[in-house]
Amino acid sequence: MDPNIPAQPAQNEIPPVQPNPLSQPIIQQPVNNIVPSGNKGKWIIFIIILLIIVGGGAYYLGLKQNKLISQNQRKQITPGISQSSPTPTPNPTANWKTYTSPSYNPFYTDAKLQARIAQVGANDPTVQKIQFSIMYPPDWQQGYDNVGTQGQYGYGYTFTNNGKVIKIGLGYAPGGNLCNPPLVASFSAQFSSSLGTLRRVTAYEGEQIPNGDTEFTICMGNGSVFYSNTSIGKISYILPDNYAPSDLVLMDSIVGTIKETAVQNQAGPTANWKTYTSLKGNYSIEYPPDWYAYEYNDANSSVNISDVSNPEDIPQSVSPQGHTSILLSAYQGAMPTTFPYTNGSGTNSTIKQFSINSYTGIRGEQTSTLGLGEAVYLNNPKGGYVELVKQIDNNQMFDQILSTFKFTN
Repeated sequence: MDPNIPAQPAQNEIPPVQPNPLSQPIIQQPVNNIVPSGNKGKWIIFIIILLIIVGGGAYYLGLKQNKLISQNQRKQITPGISQSSPTPTPNPTANWKTYTSPSYNPFYTDAKLQARIAQVGANDPTVQKIQFSIMYPPDWQQGYDNVGTQGQYGYGYTFTNNGKVIKIGLGYAPGGNLCNPPLVASFSAQFSSSLGTLRRVTAYEGEQIPNGDTEFTICMGNGSVFYSNTSIGKISYILPDNYAPSDLVLMDSIVGTIKETAVQNQAGPTANWKTYTSLKGNYSIEYPPDWYAYEYNDANSSVNISDVSNPEDIPQSVSPQGHTSILLSAYQGAMPTTFPYTNGSGTNSTIKQFSINSYTGIRGEQTSTLGLGEAVYLNNPKGGYVELVKQIDNNQMFDQILSTFKFTN
C-alpha cells in the first residue's frame, strides 16, 4: 500500500461525529421511561377524568361541611328562636265585664205576652222567650230603660259611657220591621257576631235625636239586603253628634260579643201537664198535673177543668177565691157570632174576633153566678164548635190552658 495515498474508510464504518461546541450535551433517557407515542393520548384523558372526579368530590364535601357550619352558627347565634313560642296577641276584651239578661220576649212585654199566647198558641215562635249575654268595657255602665219595658215597643237594657248608649230590647211586633228597605237610609258598616252578620245603618235619612244626638240601628243582612231586626230584638246606638269614628268601632265590638245563651219555650210549664181528650167533642186540652177533669153526663159532653176535685162544691163548700173553673162543651151546627154579656141581655160589646192554634172564633166577657167570667167559642173546621167558659180564674192561667186546645178529628 502506497503510504502517500490516504487510507479509505471501511465500507460500513460510521465516521465519528464531531462535537458541536454550540450544542448542549444530549442526555439519553432510559428506554423503559419513554411513553410510547400510541398511548400518550389515553393517559392524558385518564388524568383529566381523574382530576375531575377528585375535584368534584372535594367540592361536594366542601359544600356539605359549609352547610353544617352554617347550621351550627345559626343555632349558636339565635338559640332561643327555635325553642320559644310566638308572643300571643293581647285579648282586647280580657278585662271586660259580662252581663247576662233575664229571659224576655223580644216583641212583647210580659203583660201582653199571655194575650198573644192565647191568640197564636204557646208554640208559636213569636211568643218564645230568649236570653243573651254581652261583654262591655269596665268603664261602661249597664242599666235599664224602665219606661221602654212598660210599653209594647221599647228597650229593656242599656250600656252607656259618656253620652254613648247601646240599647237592646223590644222591637217591632211580628210583621213590623225597622230594617225594612224603605226605612233604611244608608249603610255604615258590617261586622260579625254569634247572632249572624250585622249591619250598622242610619235609622232614617238625616235622622237626629232632638237633643243633638245621632242614632244608628243594627240590622241583620248581607250585601245590600237588610231584612230584619236581630233575634234578641232591636239594637240601636245613640251618640253625640261630635262622636269619633273609633266610638262606633268600639260599639260594634261590644255588640259583636252578644251571644243568645238560652231559649225558654213558653210551652215549658205545660210539659208535665195532663191531657184530657173528648171523644164525642173531638178535642183535647191540657191542664196542670194536680188539677181535675170533672165530666158531666149531658148531651154536650161537658167537662170542668178545675183545681177543685168537684167543682159542684163551688161556692157551697169551697170559696171561689183563689180557685179555677173552666167549663168546656161541644155543640153541633154553626157557631154563633155573638153571646149575651148577662143572661137575658141582647148585646155584648166585649166580643171580638179571636184565633188560636189556627182555629178561629170569638171571645168576650160573660157574667155568671160566680162573678165576671169570659167565654171563647172556637169553630171546628170539620163541623160544630166548642165553647170554653172561664167561670173563675185569673187570665194568665186561662190563657195557658187555652193555648193547649186542639181539635182531634
